[in-house]
Amino acid sequence: MKRFIAIGIMAVLVMMAFTNSRRLPELAPIVVMPHQNHIKGGTKAFMNAIAGMESDHNQYAVNEFGNLGKYQFSPRTLRKMGVNTTKEEFLSNETLQDSVMMEYMQQNYRELYPLVKDKIGTYVNGILITKAGILAGAHLVGSQGVCAYFYPERCHAILEDANGATIEMYMRKFGNYNISFE
Repeated sequence: MKRFIAIGIMAVLVMMAFTNSRRLPELAPIVVMPHQNHIKGGTKAFMNAIAGMESDHNQYAVNEFGNLGKYQFSPRTLRKMGVNTTKEEFLSNETLQDSVMMEYMQQNYRELYPLVKDKIGTYVNGILITKAGILAGAHLVGSQGVCAYFYPERCHAILEDANGATIEMYMRKFGNYNISFE
């Protein structure tokens, strides 16, 4: 908010400085963008936001594609993560869902960091690339999808889910969290 007030004060001072001249200078329009670096919370807040988007925090959710739990993991991802429970056991165990999400984020980051470390802190298609944004994108389309987003000539994957949510949407929406694995 202080930033917007400062911009407004500067505009008024510029106008006052030129009021004695016959012609006011033409000023370019000011475009105010939301500050992308505003941190919304840490790892738990990030996980909570993903769960809200994926299932409205419903640990028992099963969508039409068979994705399970509050984070909407596909059965394939759960097998890949070594989850050997029944669907009912997985859905009834919120702690297990949280543990799988944490491990999935760690695994994706270990896999993706060497590939995207030079992108973190830069803007791609108007999106500030952050650790949280990369992990959100990987949650949506997998690590191969993140690779395809940054390196389409090297990796091939679909960049949106079956509902039309895109990797860019997730990187923008969830990029403002401070993720830590300690």
